[in-house]
Amino acid sequence: DGFTKFIITLPLGTFNSLSEEMQPEVDQFSGGNYLDDRLESEDEDLNVNYENNKLNVKYQVLVVDDNKDIRELIKNNLSDTYKVTLARNGFEGLQAAISIIPDLIISDVMMPNMNGYALCRSLKTDERTSHIPIILLTAKDSEDDFIYGYNEGADQYLTKPFSNKLLKLNVENLIKLKENIRSKFTKRFLLEPGEIILDSVDEKFLAKLIYEVETNLENEMFNVHFLAENVGMSTSVLYKKIKAITNLSVNEFIKSIRLKRAAQILIQRKYTVYEISYMVGFADSKYFSKEFRKQFGLTPTEYLKKSDL
Repeated sequence: DGFTKFIITLPLGTFNSLSEEMQPEVDQFSGGNYLDDRLESEDEDLNVNYENNKLNVKYQVLVVDDNKDIRELIKNNLSDTYKVTLARNGFEGLQAAISIIPDLIISDVMMPNMNGYALCRSLKTDERTSHIPIILLTAKDSEDDFIYGYNEGADQYLTKPFSNKLLKLNVENLIKLKENIRSKFTKRFLLEPGEIILDSVDEKFLAKLIYEVETNLENEMFNVHFLAENVGMSTSVLYKKIKAITNLSVNEFIKSIRLKRAAQILIQRKYTVYEISYMVGFADSKYFSKEFRKQFGLTPTEYLKKSDL
């Protein structure tokens, strides 16, 4: 007597443990949206089959936030320009990032299961996702918070409430910056694949790829599947990672290393063009000469003559 009693029952939810059923099948991912079927009925805004997926949009942005209104706000702000994928917490965002390899990630800091700092650290130290620019959103605006976020690998830090125009401008600038770096790196890599100019995680990753290709130079059967298996990635993730860093397909990446090695052997003047083509994994010497000219702008014979000058 004299008091009122309320009993509230809450579901345990599906994100309290890292069960195997939570892990997405990477190779079966279609590339449009990250969505666990069990969540579709729980939260309609996670069904991100937006009209923008029908447009000819080139870049994909992953938004990670436990606040539905914030997700909706960012989605509406960006979906006219980018493919937008949504995740409700850090763990879900991590799985989505590994599955789709987006061009940019926007993440809240304070989230259940895995906060934005932990998500950022995990992504930046994983060779599959280390190249992806990350914008952190937070209500914390102290200098220490900013420093902590940048130390965890964030590329940009915006405080809430944020301007939609400012957020969109930051997304645009980070993607442009990534494209400029990729373009410069691609040109340099095609000529000097051994000279890496990226951050440490990507540098180690590419060095590993180059080593695998050079170890199998004479094996003309060495292809995308062999390389993916040797570095412990699915072919789809490997393709997206190499494309993001070098703007080359995996086959083009492998071929560029073979051709660079061929140019190095060529100027030693110990072997014929026919012999060198087999040494670097080309069964057809005519095809080898054609591809050599595509990369260096000269035929093997012309390249050899130029090296005398």
